Amino acid sequence: MSRKNNRDKMKAQHELDLRLEKERKELLKKKRERKAKKVTVTKKVPSKVLRRMRLLYLMEQMQESRQSKLCEKYGYGHAFIDPISKWNENDNKAFLNWLVSLGFEKKTLYGQTIYSIPIKETEKIIEKATDKINSLKRQNTVANTVAIQRKTVSPLKDLFKQLDAQSLETITIAEHNRILSSIRHEQIAIAMEKILSQPSARKKRDRARRLSNLGRLGRRISIVPYASNDVNDRLEKTLCFTQQYATKLKRSDHKKFLIPVKALQSVICTTYLSTAELNNVVAFVSREWRNMAIRTIAWRVADYSNQTRRKNMLEVYAAYPRGMYLADGAYKDVYKGDWQRGIYFDDMYFYIGTYRLGSLQHIIQQEVAHSLLISELVRRRWCPNFVEIYEMFLSDEYPRNDFWGSPAGKTQKQAKSEPTNDPSSPANNARGHSQGHLYQYIQMEYCDGGDLEHFISLQVNQMLPFESVVVPFFFQMVFSLFCAQERLHLRHCDIKLLNYLLCDINHKGLAKDGENMSILYGIEKDKFLLRLPPTFSYWVKLADFGTANSAVENIGQPISIDQFTTLENTPIEYLLGGDRIKQSMKADTFSLGLAFFHLCTGRAPYEEIMADVRCPEHLVRDLKAVWMSGRAASPFKLVRQVSEDDKDMVLYHTLYRFIVLFGLPDEQPSYAHDSPAVWTVLQKHLRPQKTSSARTLRVRKGRSQVETMLSIAETYSQDRQLYSIADGTNDAIARGRQRLASVPGAMELLLKMTDFDPEQRPTLKTVIQGSMFASLRVDNQSTIDADFTYDAYYTANLAQEV
Repeated sequence: MSRKNNRDKMKAQHELDLRLEKERKELLKKKRERKAKKVTVTKKVPSKVLRRMRLLYLMEQMQESRQSKLCEKYGYGHAFIDPISKWNENDNKAFLNWLVSLGFEKKTLYGQTIYSIPIKETEKIIEKATDKINSLKRQNTVANTVAIQRKTVSPLKDLFKQLDAQSLETITIAEHNRILSSIRHEQIAIAMEKILSQPSARKKRDRARRLSNLGRLGRRISIVPYASNDVNDRLEKTLCFTQQYATKLKRSDHKKFLIPVKALQSVICTTYLSTAELNNVVAFVSREWRNMAIRTIAWRVADYSNQTRRKNMLEVYAAYPRGMYLADGAYKDVYKGDWQRGIYFDDMYFYIGTYRLGSLQHIIQQEVAHSLLISELVRRRWCPNFVEIYEMFLSDEYPRNDFWGSPAGKTQKQAKSEPTNDPSSPANNARGHSQGHLYQYIQMEYCDGGDLEHFISLQVNQMLPFESVVVPFFFQMVFSLFCAQERLHLRHCDIKLLNYLLCDINHKGLAKDGENMSILYGIEKDKFLLRLPPTFSYWVKLADFGTANSAVENIGQPISIDQFTTLENTPIEYLLGGDRIKQSMKADTFSLGLAFFHLCTGRAPYEEIMADVRCPEHLVRDLKAVWMSGRAASPFKLVRQVSEDDKDMVLYHTLYRFIVLFGLPDEQPSYAHDSPAVWTVLQKHLRPQKTSSARTLRVRKGRSQVETMLSIAETYSQDRQLYSIADGTNDAIARGRQRLASVPGAMELLLKMTDFDPEQRPTLKTVIQGSMFASLRVDNQSTIDADFTYDAYYTANLAQEV
């Protein structure tokens, strides 16, 4: 009986323990749920407060100091807003959706997500935001406050009416400075008397001046040269600092050349300013405004639809009675015109682009705008290595064959005094004057040395002296592209020797016969002195900007068909990575490296030296299967589009020739991880021993496949023995390798500039300051007497420019 009672007690105790354990777990579970609920629940912000927070944050982001920093980072022409990290997820998401509804566009620049909108749209947004903030303030005030505000508004309106009735007087800058100086001194004296009357501030005049707040007024009030009443009416409210705004300025702000937000907007909003106003008014406000005005004018001139004036070609023939046809291109023709100055004639280039409705007009517009921007860098002495533009005009007429020559007769002709009924005249020439044709004339500097590629072909053995000519020539090539990238964010997209022109430095007789010409360049803390022999004293000038792109918002975006220009110079990453490759400056670095090798050897790497090297048939077949795939998700749509018009299969041979010349890297480039198909094909054919198929020798089909791959690998090995830059036996390759080895750092620089991975390629500033140009570097402490000096990038001068 006792045993049974003990069992019952033990059973009851066990059941009690289980029940208690279950209750304890339930309590712990409820406690955790309450704790989690307490953490996740956030206080809901009232809608009015949230709207006010959005508006205030928007106004804060639109402030001039904030936008100046963002514009320096991402480029001008747009206003930028960073996403908010301090708000909760729902509020932040609602704010971003609100930005999109206002017209902001989501973009990714330099790896960071931002929202941007054209500057001309921001003025309306700011006005609406200001009105909404004021309306919210009025809703939160009591009736008495509203009544008080109404009482205070009425006298202000009367004052405004009195101010509007007064006429503004235009004074000179000197008079303005005298008046401002006397007013400021009087205000400072009164304020100092008040401060010095306090016992704690006596005998501390500097402290009294600081405490008076008058020492922090803006350094100057912007004075705009008088152009017209209309200009003053529109800019009167935007070009004057108020005391309230000026007191917020810090000393560091002056170094950034900050300007009022509305003034910045009025300059960029080119809808409201004519070209004359940009030239005569805006360009004199500050350096920043001058840069904006120049860019605006350049793109406005490039837009031929807004230009109504057409120049009569008889006026041109009278000014340039002699002319000669030089060359042509896909959308342009080049003439040399002789400008008559007294009894002498000066040479001048005439670049003529033909607008065909719905055709290549965007390319010509790019050429016009970028040529003007680049020419401005020459005039402002940033860089001499660009072709200077003198004039642009439109005409309905094409040059007459009997006046300036034609492709059939490239001889200098004398323009006739009276027009004749010539079949080539605009009235009868289908190529010239017909329905829908418009001709853009660009009058530019004449480069008497021709293009660099043709110049090399005229030399003995097609070779230039390396240390005395090739090195300083290449320095000028690098510096021109560096300046275009640094000042304009420009990507040329077609760098080659054919687009570098030579202009005789001594064509005006600046140097004595037999003396070297010297050019001094300054970059940061370094100075480089170029000494050019008399027979090779040329400026090397970058030209042909029809495919260039200077839109900073496109940097970091996927490449487009516009980046495929000269197919032989296609960057290797375009062929391996396809459409996923991002636009960057490194593509021009690659093409510049190939141009450097051309400059060293005297022959084009692919078209001349490796003309006999052809991509093996089976490799072409596998590459075509990847590139020409019709899948919607194919990452090689651009390569397919280019290859469809490439009857000579240039891209296939270019890829193979590049690998033969520079070798196949051991590791797969990082950009090819997302689309490794081309890399896999190259590994399969050029390194068959590393593939699994090479081990299936007992299978007949596998054996046949391996034999094919081994034959391709053997062909590749034989081609490498001839044309490898490391140890190829071809005469041109060996000669180029020997010349590169004669200058320390030249071979290493070439290999880095043409690296498979664009991220490993050096910046152009690194190239300039590298070891290859060490022989040009001079002591920056010494005084150097050079024929020409360009030191805008020198450290001592950078602080004076934007």
